[in-house]
Amino acid sequence: YDPNVWKDFFETFSEKQVTAVTVALDNEELLNALVMRRIFRNKLRQLLPPNVDLDDSAEVDREVDAHIDKRKSQERGCSEKMFWCLVVPLLRLPPFHMFLAANTLVQKIDFWTKKVQELQKKTYKVTNVFVTFETEEGQRSALAALNVGSIDLARQRSHKIGPHALFHGRILKVVVPAEPNAIRWREMTISTRRKYIQRLVTFAITVGLIIASGFVIHRARRLNTLFFSICVSTFNFCIPQIIKLLLLLERHSNEGSRQKSMYMKITLFRWSNSAILTKTITPFMDTLGESRLDLLRSINGVLIAEMIYAPLLRYLDLWGNFRKHFLAPRSPTQELMNLNFTGTIYNLGERYTDITKLLFVVFFYSALNPNAWFIASAAMFIQYYCDKFCLMRLWSPGAFIGTQLAVFNRRYFLSAALLAFAIVSSYAYAEFPYDNLCDPVEDDGGGLEGGGTVPVTFWNGTSGEINVPGTNSPAIFCRQN
Repeated sequence: YDPNVWKDFFETFSEKQVTAVTVALDNEELLNALVMRRIFRNKLRQLLPPNVDLDDSAEVDREVDAHIDKRKSQERGCSEKMFWCLVVPLLRLPPFHMFLAANTLVQKIDFWTKKVQELQKKTYKVTNVFVTFETEEGQRSALAALNVGSIDLARQRSHKIGPHALFHGRILKVVVPAEPNAIRWREMTISTRRKYIQRLVTFAITVGLIIASGFVIHRARRLNTLFFSICVSTFNFCIPQIIKLLLLLERHSNEGSRQKSMYMKITLFRWSNSAILTKTITPFMDTLGESRLDLLRSINGVLIAEMIYAPLLRYLDLWGNFRKHFLAPRSPTQELMNLNFTGTIYNLGERYTDITKLLFVVFFYSALNPNAWFIASAAMFIQYYCDKFCLMRLWSPGAFIGTQLAVFNRRYFLSAALLAFAIVSSYAYAEFPYDNLCDPVEDDGGGLEGGGTVPVTFWNGTSGEINVPGTNSPAIFCRQN
């Protein structure tokens, strides 16, 4: 617990002093209780007059009774009654805790206050120690002196390191930490096994969302190309919000790890939704046609929608404007009003997926649709300036996660996109021109001399004939897919 002990130990590796030492404990339950108590206090503050002292129980009870009487005296219209009967009960459940009555908030505050007092009596163990050096040279010197192999660290082979580098006879695991605002202090004590189980569950749910969206897109494509494109872009915008809710089930020690998990799931969905599912649900012979349901026209519609529809939604910033123009003027205190002007929270992992999705779609279809390169370049140009505007004007500052996400994207997803580019392009050239007609290996009389018609069975099980023009060009039916 004593930070001075850690300070004295690490100053032996630096010519200058250690600036600060932060000792983290396994008190996740206590931190969560403190956070929940503050959340309910802020919600109660929004319902009561601004000059009410929330620590004065008698005054709070009096104002709560007055607030309840005032709410009962108000008349509600039909639509408002339906909203309170159908929607509000769902929004009152965790993790939303919205539209709670004032007396319910008081009960929850009392509950969490007693919980905090109970947890403060427990003894907690040290889990992590964060040391801030005066200079970067001191940090590098400490890392070099305390560097040891993972096997030696696990087996505590003290003879593999100098005696001055042992802390009370033990080898320490020393790494460069994340930035202070990127550390998730309430999730640092979760076991590795539990983390992987949580991520496996959320990954399975993500796969289920991919299957469900594929079914909807398949139906939409049969109706209208424009409706199909809008469905794809809408799913690409809405599903990340669902995945963000799924991430509430996961625990990450720093924001970079959380962003990587989000990026992986959203990218998997968007790649499947925009490219793979579209090709899967398209009949083989509808690849190169000019019909509204043919593959290339559908892909052009997706790229154009991503060029216009997605940046427009970010630019409109519907939730941010709702907070600024509706919630802020109705805030009971200056502090709560200021919170509505902090900007819209954005996720760097989600922004990475938009670019990698465009690249993947272009790689997937560029062999058959070269103009996709130009459409995608225009989409990236528009998204760049739209995101630049949002970053400067609309979004709140994000956590400093460094290069974790960039390295993860370059190492795995860009490599996968290039591999898909090579494989899919080779198949595209092999299956061209997508008409289920081939030249026979040997002229056995089964071909067509001088053109004619060939009986075929279409993808939906019906039979028909296709005309094969040409002179002295033998052709046979074959399944190129």
